[in-house]
Amino acid sequence: MSIYKELTIGAVVIHGGIMKTVTGMTQDFVYLGDDFETAGKIDIKPVRITGEFLLKHGFEKDESINRILRCEAYKTPDGHISIHKIASNRKRSWNIHIDNESCNTIANADVEYLHQMQTELANQGIDFKINL
Repeated sequence: MSIYKELTIGAVVIHGGIMKTVTGMTQDFVYLGDDFETAGKIDIKPVRITGEFLLKHGFEKDESINRILRCEAYKTPDGHISIHKIASNRKRSWNIHIDNESCNTIANADVEYLHQMQTELANQGIDFKINL
């Protein structure tokens, strides 16, 4: 699976079994990390979103949504970003919901991988970084 066309600078991918940040791109290569390691665009893999991954990277379980919708649900501590495992798109199993400071919905999208979630957040001006 080639994810190259979906990538942006700052996206986190897997290369050589290790999560790394995309720091540059050309037509044929992706540059990774602070040392600009070069990887062929077919050599990088997406980071699949899981509940364990979300908990490890700053999200917390959203017990109220878990009870109401009977699904896996997580949110950021401020509650402005929530992600639920009930997407409408069969190819993507998570739905991300973004609220602004006034708790009004500003975005809603189906995602499967971390780089897709990062793109949706970036489109709303949210810089979502994870500790590698």
